[in-house]
Amino acid sequence: MSENRIKYMESRFFVGREREKSLFIDFLSQEYPYDKILNIYGTGGIGKSFLLDEYRRLAESRHVPFLLIDSNDFLHTPQGLCEKLNTLLQASPAGEITQHPVEDCLKKLNKMADVTRIIVAIDTYEELGELDWWLRESFIPHSGDNILFIISGRHALQGSWLASPVWRSLVKPVPVDPFDTAACTSYAERFGIVDEAILRRLYAFTLGHPLTLSLTVGLSLEELFAEKNDDQREDLFRELTYRWLREVPDESLSELVEAASLVRNFDQELLEAMIGESVTGASFRRLTDLSFIRPGKGGYRIHALLRTTLSEEIRARTPKRFKQLRHRSIAYYHREIVTPSSEGNMTDTIANLIFGLEDSVLLSTFLEDTPQGEYEYETVHADNLHLAEQHIQDVMQAEADYERSYFNPQTGQQHQMDIPAQHDRIAFGNLEPVKLITFGPDTVRMIKNHEGATIGLAIFIPIHRDSLSYLQVQPVSRHFFNTLDPEQLEEYRTSPDQPAGRFIYHVDLRKDDSIAARAALMRLLISLLLKPGMLAFSSPLPYHQEITRRMGFNQVEGATHYDFGEHIPSPTFMLDIRGERHRAYFDRWVQNAGLSLAPKLPDHLFGFTAKEREVAMLVLSIDSIAEIANKLNVTQAAIKKHLGRIYKKAGVARKSQLLKKLMEL
Repeated sequence: MSENRIKYMESRFFVGREREKSLFIDFLSQEYPYDKILNIYGTGGIGKSFLLDEYRRLAESRHVPFLLIDSNDFLHTPQGLCEKLNTLLQASPAGEITQHPVEDCLKKLNKMADVTRIIVAIDTYEELGELDWWLRESFIPHSGDNILFIISGRHALQGSWLASPVWRSLVKPVPVDPFDTAACTSYAERFGIVDEAILRRLYAFTLGHPLTLSLTVGLSLEELFAEKNDDQREDLFRELTYRWLREVPDESLSELVEAASLVRNFDQELLEAMIGESVTGASFRRLTDLSFIRPGKGGYRIHALLRTTLSEEIRARTPKRFKQLRHRSIAYYHREIVTPSSEGNMTDTIANLIFGLEDSVLLSTFLEDTPQGEYEYETVHADNLHLAEQHIQDVMQAEADYERSYFNPQTGQQHQMDIPAQHDRIAFGNLEPVKLITFGPDTVRMIKNHEGATIGLAIFIPIHRDSLSYLQVQPVSRHFFNTLDPEQLEEYRTSPDQPAGRFIYHVDLRKDDSIAARAALMRLLISLLLKPGMLAFSSPLPYHQEITRRMGFNQVEGATHYDFGEHIPSPTFMLDIRGERHRAYFDRWVQNAGLSLAPKLPDHLFGFTAKEREVAMLVLSIDSIAEIANKLNVTQAAIKKHLGRIYKKAGVARKSQLLKKLMEL
């Protein structure tokens, strides 16, 4: 097979990366003064090496020499690197060692650079170690202006590269992200995969990760996605895990990675609660420096594909430890919800708790990762009402039915929701947007994508004295309120600034089937659980009904209606989390996961006094010393004294160790 044919085939299977290719072409043709270094970085399997190969093809097509070396192919010394470059420059035969390889290399490079631009590309840069210092302080400064460098690795250049304003001005960062849906589809089509349902599942399964995609398209996708077929998925994930975990150097860091793989988001305090011991700042930084871990609004997050593999492997290898880590994470989130602090995003905390409960339907519907980032919301008011009305008009004019597929890569399960066009038309046709926005600031919200386009609407009507008469006569909502007696109705006649609850009237995402859009809707729905109140919802769609039941709603007797069609029953569901029911609701979630919320400490445990035993009990469910002091009507100093004696009697030095001992009883 000819070299040209191989290059053609490699180029044919290169898809996407238009932004990265454009940056490189600009890099090649830039005028002085210019960027000296193009820094490519991204997690394992993201396609950095394939991108470098494409860069080489682009450079050679413009007659620009492209010297590509991998850090695994030479000794990590100045002499070793330059000997490798000398071989590529044909300055010395392969394997021959010259007396002055560094000087010879720079001399040859600079001589070539007098007549042409040259690219020196170093792949797997993170493994060079101390050679990084020599390249920055000696080799690159002595290279001519016409010699440009590409540094490719799992991490962006850091440390001294950032500390110096000179180097910052010379380095162009190029993060390499997962494929979007278009690139994923384009790649699959080259293998003859054109079925839309399969393409959607393929993207949901791979999350646009190029290596996962390339491994997956060579398999029988029908078999791979079969619910009972775990073997192929396990083999595939095992290959990815092997590549990623090569970054993890020791057992202590591996334990933190495993704990992080069992939760959706994590921070240092959560990991301490899970493993039952303190985590130093240095250890946590080493963890978050791993390329497969990314920061987000709700803490740090491990890559979803690695998280899936590791969690299942821990479950199979050490089931007791898996259960313990999972239960501790659930208990931590429960404490955060029922005794919230002024800091933290409670919507994320509830989402994290749902993740720990491992409900397949809720996981696949709401909690998929969002590689494209998060969408935003915009409250509808008089000034932007026309945008919401235009969106409603667009949806009502749509004639085609549509579907939404939800795929759980961990189990291989797919859940599908079919939505008739008439469903949205009837829901929107019954509404008066100009009336709705008078009931409260967040009654109607638009969901916006990154370009600022409206891709969905969420209509949650607050229940109070001004909206109650409207809800009592409005199609869909009236049936619930007609089941209430006068005394019950009176409970809902609250002031508009303190609504008794919300009627979830309609949610619409017809225009966008992306994971990011779905996650945006998830955050809105979960936000309704933050405050005590009554929530009601009615839908003819079986999948909506299933989700509602799994969220703990109860069907309301006598409130089923046929407003969406003569032969289409629409039951109504209600969740009452007013007052003390709010905590009881989250207590039920935790109890359903198999945890006991009120552990009984044995009498005379560790020789505790009655008061010390009471404080120890509260430590299990309340995180703040101030809150414990307030509950017992004593000072914080008194609680600290009690804790000091408790730690001493229990043989521990800190709260995390005490929690570990008490939770293991």
